[in-house]
Amino acid sequence: MTSNKPGQNKDPVWDKHLRWLDLISNECRSNQLKRERQKQRANEVAGRELKG
Repeated sequence: MTSNKPGQNKDPVWDKHLRWLDLISNECRSNQLKRERQKQRANEVAGRELKG
């Protein structure tokens, strides 16, 4: 994440804030992928149970 505002690029607090936002964004994406995989596995198991 970057900012167009001059002066904020050198602020260590702002840099830390941006790193925190990146971390949260990555964690949200990771959790979303995990939930999708769990749903897919549950659907596969349910499909096998219906066939069997």
